[in-house]
Amino acid sequence: MSAVAEGRRVIIEQLSGTLREEMGRADIKASILLSGSVAVLLLGAGRLDGLRPSAAGGPALAALLVVGLLWVTGIALLIAAVLPRTRPSGRVRRAVLTPGDALFSAALAGATARQQLSRAVDRAGLDPAEWQLWEISSLGHILAVKYRCLRAAVSCLALSGAAAVALMVVHAGRG
Repeated sequence: MSAVAEGRRVIIEQLSGTLREEMGRADIKASILLSGSVAVLLLGAGRLDGLRPSAAGGPALAALLVVGLLWVTGIALLIAAVLPRTRPSGRVRRAVLTPGDALFSAALAGATARQQLSRAVDRAGLDPAEWQLWEISSLGHILAVKYRCLRAAVSCLALSGAAAVALMVVHAGRG
């Protein structure tokens, strides 16, 4: 094996490992944020107990709706970040398995016959470095989607929290 090929192999393996580790960290971050958001909601619900939507005036009702909508959106985005993905978003599914499609067990389980799976593995084995590059590309796209969901979720939850605190302060000043 030439020095260039060996260097390429090492870089591909390190990059693949780094992406897999980062995907795990993204899932852990989303899970922790999801658990914390639910706990804050349950603990904070008592603080808004005196402010019922039916008793709230127009601005207070609007603020409650904004808080709820932002919180639900943030939770939905966290769930989307944690849900498993078997392929990057927007990628067209092909009838013939390519190295990128054979990446995850879900794609492999979709093989209708053992021979089809065997052919896909054989094709990937002809050029393992190319298959790994497909894998890195797929993981990178999936990781980008996870982090987009995380950033949007944190923004929604932060705005929801700020709106809820403002609503509690205004409500406490009237009470």
